Parts: sequence; structure tokens; C-alpha cells
Amino acid sequence: FVDSIGHQLQQVFGNCEYILGLETSITDHALSLMFTFDPDGPVPPAPPPAVTGDILTVTKIADTNDGLCDSDCSLREAIIHANNAPGHDAIIVPAGTYTLSIAGDNDDESATGDLDILEDLKIVGADQATTIIDANGIDRVFHTFPGIEVVFENLTVTDGAQLNAGGIAIDQSDVSRINSTVTANASTKNTFPPDYHDGGGGISIQQGTLRLESVIISDNTAFTYGGGLHIWGAG
Repeated sequence: FVDSIGHQLQQVFGNCEYILGLETSITDHALSLMFTFDPDGPVPPAPPPAVTGDILTVTKIADTNDGLCDSDCSLREAIIHANNAPGHDAIIVPAGTYTLSIAGDNDDESATGDLDILEDLKIVGADQATTIIDANGIDRVFHTFPGIEVVFENLTVTDGAQLNAGGIAIDQSDVSRINSTVTANASTKNTFPPDYHDGGGGISIQQGTLRLESVIISDNTAFTYGGGLHIWGAG
């Protein structure tokens, strides 16, 4: 892989995996990267998908889940609404620190733990310096599921911790991050020899496509592969 300013990035091939050990930062210049699992080579970046569904606005920083996103709507409630609504929805997240507090494991519907995204979605903050999604160490921050398109824009994702993918777990989906920061997340699984699908303190992607435009990945950690970014899976 080569970034937009011509720097060669580390490549490791084995068991059809790609690992980029970005363990500090990829901040220099307005860095734009694209990684895709295409045996015929890279494809040009596609524009973000248009919003065709609901436009939801988060109205509070508290992490609640009462099943409704109305005049009283948390980020979790907005995502749950979008998961159950047709079309490509958008969530507007005003400036603030949104700290996840509803702990729970083995949930894939955003009811507890991390924020699971099941349908096409765009999440837009006010600015990456002021709109902060903090997992508070209870789980990773975001998990995107197969066959969907997701855009994260003007956000900071931080303090996620999970066995793999502390910040964002991308599972066979198409994800774009624009003007965003992924920092201080951790992949905590410590095994020897390491399993190749464990890792990605900041971001872990299994197949799918990841586009980064003006993104900071910094100070994330992993016991195994890719403190900042881990890419794996058959192409």
C-alpha cells in the first residue's frame, strides 16, 4: 500500500491477510488512504452515499436506551432507530463527550456495550475536536455489520477496549472516515502464538472497504497485530 503522499506502508502477507502496523500516527499532510480487498488491485474511492432515510439529531450526551429517538434521543437510541428504519439514515451529533455506560456482552443490536450498526448510516459530528465518542473501557466503540455502507465524519473515537478491534470493528462492510480521529483504544487479547484475526487497537477490518480522508490514528495499542489498524481476511 502507498499513501497519497508516496510513503510506502508496511505489508505482511500470510493466510490472505494484510496487516498495517500503524502504532503511532498517520497525521502528516491531509493524509488520504484507501484499503480494499480486491485481487485485481485498488479501485478508486467512491463518493459517500446519499442520505435517503431519516435524519436524526442526538439531543443528550447521556447513554440511555428507552427504545425511542424523539425530542429525548441519545446516540445509542438514534443508532437503534436507524437500525430499524429503511433507507440510508443520518445521525447529527452535536459537540460534546458521549460516554458509553450501558455495559453488556454478546449483544449485536446496540442495546448494551458497543454501538452496533446494522444498516446504511452516516454519523456526523460538529468537529473531531469537540464531538467525542468515549467507550469508557466497557467495550469497543463501533461495530459495523456485513453488506452496509457507513460514514463517520467529524468525530473522535476513543477509550474503546475489546479482545479485538478496540475502536471500530468493520465486518465485511464499506466504511469511510472523514475528518476524524481514532485514539487511545486497545485490542486486549494477549495470546501466543497470536491468532491472525486478533488485533487492531484502533480499527480492525475483516474484508470490505475502508476509506480514510484527513484522519488521525494515534496512541492505540494491541497485544498482537496492528496497534492502529489491522486488516485481515480473504479477498
